[in-house]
Amino acid sequence: MKIDFNYKFKDLNGKYIPEWPDEVEKDKDGKEVIKKKHPPFTLKMACVIVLLAPELGKITCSQCRAVLVTPKELTGEEKVTRGLLATEIHKGGLVDVGTKDIELLKGLIAKEYTSLIVMQAWATLDPHEVEERKKK
Repeated sequence: MKIDFNYKFKDLNGKYIPEWPDEVEKDKDGKEVIKKKHPPFTLKMACVIVLLAPELGKITCSQCRAVLVTPKELTGEEKVTRGLLATEIHKGGLVDVGTKDIELLKGLIAKEYTSLIVMQAWATLDPHEVEERKKK
């Protein structure tokens, strides 16, 4: 399935969400001035980040109930698969992605991002599933 990874995420008001918050500094009069405005956060960026980041697992201590976050061990094959997919997606534009890769991306994005990003990412990655959810 061909997916447009240049999709730009929007907030609830329809404004583009930047990759990073704008860098602001105060001028000589004390007014805030935008020093650097970042580009919109894209599906490409979200996917590359989750594919290249170590997957984290949570362990709960049986005695003190503290939650510990530790890297999940991925096999070399899983790392190569993720690296190759990240390389293809990083090129941007329309990328032909298989069903297994879409499921992987949906799962990783769901673990890493907020509901607003997940909703838009899933709608782009798997529009049929989102339409089915709307009908329910």
